[in-house]
Amino acid sequence: MNKNRISHQQRQRIASKQNQALAAANIGLVVSHHGKILEVLIADEIFACSKKQHLGPIVPGDKVAVDKQKVIAIKPRHSILARPNYKGDMQAVAANINYLFITIAPTPSPAHTTIDRYIIAAEASNIVPIILLNKNDLLTDSPEREKIEYSLNLFRNLGYISISLNTKNDNILEKLKLYLTENISVFVGQSGVGKSSIITKLTGDENIRTGSLTSANHGKHTTSSSRLYKIPGVTGNIIDSPGIREFPLWPMTHYELAKAFIEFRPFILECKFKNCTHINERACAVAKAVQENKITLIRYQSYQLLYSQLSKTSR
Repeated sequence: MNKNRISHQQRQRIASKQNQALAAANIGLVVSHHGKILEVLIADEIFACSKKQHLGPIVPGDKVAVDKQKVIAIKPRHSILARPNYKGDMQAVAANINYLFITIAPTPSPAHTTIDRYIIAAEASNIVPIILLNKNDLLTDSPEREKIEYSLNLFRNLGYISISLNTKNDNILEKLKLYLTENISVFVGQSGVGKSSIITKLTGDENIRTGSLTSANHGKHTTSSSRLYKIPGVTGNIIDSPGIREFPLWPMTHYELAKAFIEFRPFILECKFKNCTHINERACAVAKAVQENKITLIRYQSYQLLYSQLSKTSR
């Protein structure tokens, strides 16, 4: 008989002990993860915890069971935000997110395709995207004003929420309170758009590092790891993620990419060919919708570019 084999009764005893441990454990919210140490928020106090082996990656936003300052289980997640690492493998960034605040600013100028990348990430992760224009006081003199206003109106017409503010004059808590209350939100965007400044205003935590723009108008990377912050006066949390200049597409099918463009969805199933890529096939309902102005050309061009990039990475 195999000595390593576990009998049915042993499995039952192990499961019983695990259930007893979970019942006695405290439920906490993961604030950050540094090496082998997890910071976990339990009843308004943060504890440094280790974790049980073989639990898998744990990220800010995870709800976990803690026993004697050891994480022994991860509660089921309703959403997870991930991105490819330098090897191309998917790496979790944050969990249980409700809203993805896609933060842009007049400087550095936002690329339409970059915004689309974040929206695709949200759509694929079951997270609601919100486009947040920061530093709107700079919009008046910006040569990009017409382009930015066009983009915001385009996304509004598609049903996406967009909010305009600046951290100098606005009561940003009041502007964002509806979405922050009782939710976990993530702020993403290019470096230099003011994510850390917004989070500093919301949390009152001056230790959040902020950076300035370089002379070439490229943002500096200033935040090194994801971290969850409580917002005073609001029953909700926000997660600050590392600055991202480019948000690479992770492996997905061309159908999944097309479906992430919400205005494509009514037409995808009307294409003549089931495997239509909506690039150069005959009788493509999506291409026909573009010709009939039912889909905007700029969004279709964005899809074409992302499709090309996805095709290159999947080879």
